[in-house]
Amino acid sequence: MRVHIILNSHLDPVWLWQWPQGVDEVIATTRTACDILDDYPEAIITRGEAWYYETLANNAPMLLDRVKRHIATGRWQAVGGWYIQPDCNLPGPESFRMQADFSRPIFEKLGFDVTVGYNVDSFGHAATLPDFYCEAGMDAYVMMRPQPHEMTLPGNTFIWESPNGNRITTYRISRAYCSTGSIENIAKNIDTTLEEVTPGMNDCMCFIGVGDHGGGPTRKELDWLLEHRNYAEGVELVFSHPRAFFDAVADSGIELPVVKGELQQHSIGCYSVVRQVKTEVRKCETLLTQAENITATYLEQAPADAEDRLMQAWSPLLFNQFHDILAGTSIKSAYEHAFGELGGARSIALKLGSETLRRVNNELPPCEDQRAVFYNSSNLPFRGYVEFEPWLGYEWCGDTLFKIHLVDENEQEIPYQRITPEAAIKLIRLVIPLEIAPLSRRIIRIRHDRDYAPTSKLEGSSEKLDNGVVSVDLSTGGVGQLSFGQTDYLAGNINFAVIADESDTWTHGLKGFGTEVKYEMSKDHDEFLVMEQGSLMGTALNSWSCPAGTVTMEARILAGEPILRLNVRVNWHGLHNLLKLRLRPAFPVKSWTGGCPGGMVEREADARELPMFNFMTVKGDGQSLAVVSRDVFGCDVHPDGEIRLTLLRSPYFAHHEPFVPPAISNYPVCDQGVHDFEIALLPMAAPDQAQIDAEINRQTQPVWFTETTYGCRRELLG
Repeated sequence: MRVHIILNSHLDPVWLWQWPQGVDEVIATTRTACDILDDYPEAIITRGEAWYYETLANNAPMLLDRVKRHIATGRWQAVGGWYIQPDCNLPGPESFRMQADFSRPIFEKLGFDVTVGYNVDSFGHAATLPDFYCEAGMDAYVMMRPQPHEMTLPGNTFIWESPNGNRITTYRISRAYCSTGSIENIAKNIDTTLEEVTPGMNDCMCFIGVGDHGGGPTRKELDWLLEHRNYAEGVELVFSHPRAFFDAVADSGIELPVVKGELQQHSIGCYSVVRQVKTEVRKCETLLTQAENITATYLEQAPADAEDRLMQAWSPLLFNQFHDILAGTSIKSAYEHAFGELGGARSIALKLGSETLRRVNNELPPCEDQRAVFYNSSNLPFRGYVEFEPWLGYEWCGDTLFKIHLVDENEQEIPYQRITPEAAIKLIRLVIPLEIAPLSRRIIRIRHDRDYAPTSKLEGSSEKLDNGVVSVDLSTGGVGQLSFGQTDYLAGNINFAVIADESDTWTHGLKGFGTEVKYEMSKDHDEFLVMEQGSLMGTALNSWSCPAGTVTMEARILAGEPILRLNVRVNWHGLHNLLKLRLRPAFPVKSWTGGCPGGMVEREADARELPMFNFMTVKGDGQSLAVVSRDVFGCDVHPDGEIRLTLLRSPYFAHHEPFVPPAISNYPVCDQGVHDFEIALLPMAAPDQAQIDAEINRQTQPVWFTETTYGCRRELLG
């Protein structure tokens, strides 16, 4: 048996420290590694992450020159191929692709063609991850979590296959990606690795080096390894690197076992904790993708430096997908940096898209009518409802300027409904139905020459919302009995429950959260308050409360849509509590499908907490119910069919067992304050992924609104 000794240094740029200290780690680690290579001609260093090399170039270029000299001899090897080691459940597919695309020039400049993926500390791995690695030209992958006690695998080397059929040779590190400077740990790592070798294999890998805060293999460790090259009878230790190991596996001709689907679970609390960083990353991904589409579609009108500005924005987004940032396991002060960087990236995207669309608007011919222009920034067609606030003045003391109707490009009248504005003042906010082709626009004229009166209303009251396609019963003061056609899809009311959660930030050691309710949220009013009732939209509102916080939920239906939408606002001040939204389908659940980045994965209704990416669908005989939300990141489905969406958790920031905080402390608590969730329920006879994808797309807000008064009659300009 040949044990490939991989000398490395696990380095978290952010965790129990802020990123400037991560830069110090990079410099110190590089200096140590180069000194080791200078003094030990047998040694080979493995180092990933394009951010690492970028940091050296910006902060210690003389050290990078030393690294380049060792690269030239083949004794400094690169793995990963991505900017950092991200969370591998929560980023979108566009981010996983950009991790490779953004990093490739950095590696190529150093002379690397990276073909081995490397995420040794990420907390579980989405089923679709092989798709992104194969797409980027990588054929091998190194991971560690979930570990053997969390997921049984047929050995430490296997073929990992995605639901889309892409395959990548994968190695699970047996015990640890480091040795923490202990000779005893080296021997334990080697012994555990040998115990878990895939049957028939003659090669395995063992990782040596200091972990978490940089460093690298120590001289004491290297001397011991050199003395124990013949570790045991038939076991040889060789200094190596992951590419050499995977080449040896390929050359052996062994037929490896195949593992399909996701590699879960580890640290289930990370799917939901520090929700703000997850929503900020998602918003940033969306805006950058939309800005890229807009500037590419209107290339002549886009600013000349659009591509450079977009790449400038991608860098902080990719960095803040690092697993200890996006997973919510870093110290609170580290998130001040993260939110600043993500806000800056969002601002770049918003400005680029806005500048480009205004330049496009400037080329419109004059028109005597005020015009509202809507751009679909998505590659998918948009069909649905758009809310917007054209500037039509505001109303004081009953005066109104609201004497308009809307017509499209073909002079066809567009129905609208006036709804509650964002500001607590009498402004004009409208909702209209709209269809827009991919990467196209619609130009709607606002005519001020007569009133428009809706001719029909949705059926709406404090007891029921009904649009002729779906209806929802509100008679108990809760949301229940969602009906599609003549069939019920919900049994009982949607409700909120607070569950005691004494686990640490990661929730180590658990596969699911309990069912024992600490606080059952009680509704504040026996009846819903009807907020909107018109020809296009009906909404009703109620609130719930308990000692851990309050919840306001708006139920919403729109004309012709087979969807119930819930807009949930939580004012949360829990500690060691978990907030779940619970609903129960009115049919026996046979199985369920969870969304994951770029695809979906089949799962069992076994009460395990699992990541939720955009949607989940439960299926029965002739009935299914999809839950779509860009704002929810974890969920479970129980054997009795109950669905529980994890909205919020409130451990201390970066609390890691076995440390027990004192009863009275000043440690900051996660996820306090106000949080908003948009959740759509789609009842269907059979799962319709096109309908689900359309709703996901709608929730990303792909329609950009602009307006122009160029050419308007003077009396309309005030």
